[in-house]
Amino acid sequence: MSAMSEKYFLPCSCGEKLLVSRAQAGLTITCTCGLKWELPTQRGLEELEPAEPDVQRVRKRSWGPAQALLTLGILIAIPSGGWAALRFYASPEANPYNINSNVNRAIFDRMTITQTFEYWDLARHDIEADTDPQVESIGEMADEYQFNYRDYWRWTWFFAALAVAGLLLAISGPLFFSPGTRRRAPQRRG
Repeated sequence: MSAMSEKYFLPCSCGEKLLVSRAQAGLTITCTCGLKWELPTQRGLEELEPAEPDVQRVRKRSWGPAQALLTLGILIAIPSGGWAALRFYASPEANPYNINSNVNRAIFDRMTITQTFEYWDLARHDIEADTDPQVESIGEMADEYQFNYRDYWRWTWFFAALAVAGLLLAISGPLFFSPGTRRRAPQRRG
């Protein structure tokens, strides 16, 4: 048969097939039925039915919890992390209107009354031309902007936290469900 095989099946009269290796040639083995068999020499083993060498060791790989958690974590982390990174990169100004800033106060303190009136008149016409009719003053615009700014950052941090949770999920799958990490139940004494 095959001279390359390392393991063979020795048929017993009870119907059982005993798995033997080349290293056992010439030894005596006992079947589960109790019969003792003297194994043939290595040349005699070649006449027996060869056992497939990889059949005993191959473990059928299947989709398990480790792969599921890894995939789910990646599917959560990549889009939410990308969206959070985009929002961090394209973040708006904190205070574009510069309302109540110390810089504006210092500038206005140095202006004369005529300069202040001219600035106010220019700003009033510019604001009236550009504002929404529902917004009555620049203070309300600034308040609305600050509300939207805080909301923007809430959502950005939410997506960043979601990305971190996805990464932790992706790491925990293989970490906790790999074959070497299974814990045995404590044995009772008594």
